[in-house]
Formats: sequence, C-alpha cells, structure tokens
Amino acid sequence: MPIFKERLKEIVELVELVPEQFKNQCFELLLKEAIEASRVVRVPSGEEGNGLDRNKAAVADIEGAGDGEEKRSSGGHSGSQAEIVNSDLHLKTRRFMERNGIDIARINELFYKEDGEIKPLVEDYGSTKMAQCQIRIALFRALKNALPTGEFVTSVEAVKLECVDRKTFDGPNWSKNFKQNATLFDFEDFSRDVVELRLTEDGKQELANIISQLG
Repeated sequence: MPIFKERLKEIVELVELVPEQFKNQCFELLLKEAIEASRVVRVPSGEEGNGLDRNKAAVADIEGAGDGEEKRSSGGHSGSQAEIVNSDLHLKTRRFMERNGIDIARINELFYKEDGEIKPLVEDYGSTKMAQCQIRIALFRALKNALPTGEFVTSVEAVKLECVDRKTFDGPNWSKNFKQNATLFDFEDFSRDVVELRLTEDGKQELANIISQLG
C-alpha cells in the first residue's frame, strides 16, 4: 500500500516537529489514525485477517525486501515454512557468524524462512528496559537484513514501528538513546536526517554478545 507508506513517512516527519515530551503520544495517535483510515481499502472477497493485520503487512517493504513490520500471531504461521540453511546466507554474514561462534542452528532459533522470506522468531530481547530494547531491536533488524545480503543495516522507520508494536517506544528519549549508543551505528550524529542504521564493528560485536545471552 504505497499510500499508507507515504502517510507513515509523513507521521515520522510530523512527530519530529513536536516537543520531546509529546513525541511518543503524538506518534501513537497519528499511527492509529492512519491505520483506521486505511481500513476502508477494499479487500478481495475471501481474504482472511482483520484490517490491522493487513495494514501491518503493507508496511513490510518500507526498507526493502522483507524488512518491515512482521505479524506475530499466536495462531501459527501460514505458507510454506523451512529452516534457514547456509546457502541462504551471504558470505559476509557467514564470516560474521564464524568469527563469533554462531552456527546455523542458532540462527534457526532466532529466525525462520516462510515462502522464501526470512522472518524473526524472537519474542523477548532479554531486557525490560525500554532504551535497551530499542537498541536491540535495531541490531536484530540489521541482522535479519544481513542474512541474505551481508549488509547489517535497517531503517529508522522500521525500528520505530517495531518499538511501538512491542510497546518499547520511548519518544522523549528516542534521539538521546541512539546518541548514547552512537558507537554501534555508522552515523556522525543522530538527527531527523538519519534514515538508516548501519552497524559498525562495535555494533556487530554487541549483536553477537546479545545473541549469546538470549535463551
């Protein structure tokens, strides 16, 4: 849904204009409004799922192939599922795994493949602190993209969406949190002009440490 994607980008830009203490509430209200408005889109007869699920799925291509909002449901997954194998992984990603003692079995505990698309299995990032969860979400989204491409990068919008979905979005401290963790990402200074988060070597090492900690 390109219209919904454009509206989402507008929301992110609008939120940056309001005072820090109101950013969290403003983003949630505008996002809810956009989702409600897009429910009027006609769905082909017989298509399953409610409007919210369909709209979440529509955000899936915000930052390219498969790096958008994934639907996590207790009712299981649909489509053809398979384990991730070494041939699915980019050479640079395999080297990252080798350097940090991460095997393919561990990757399959964190992700799965459905209809050729890699999707996350992680439900708990191992922290109850909102700031820490936000950074870990960014690191794991970068890993998800790197599995087939070798590029440890994700978009700010997709990280923010997942934070909202997991109720870990801390609007007043959003920028401050990334500035305090600047060594993990390849940007000079975190601002509204930063649209992507690319991991540095420190970021990849932190990612490897978290993978080893998660149960």
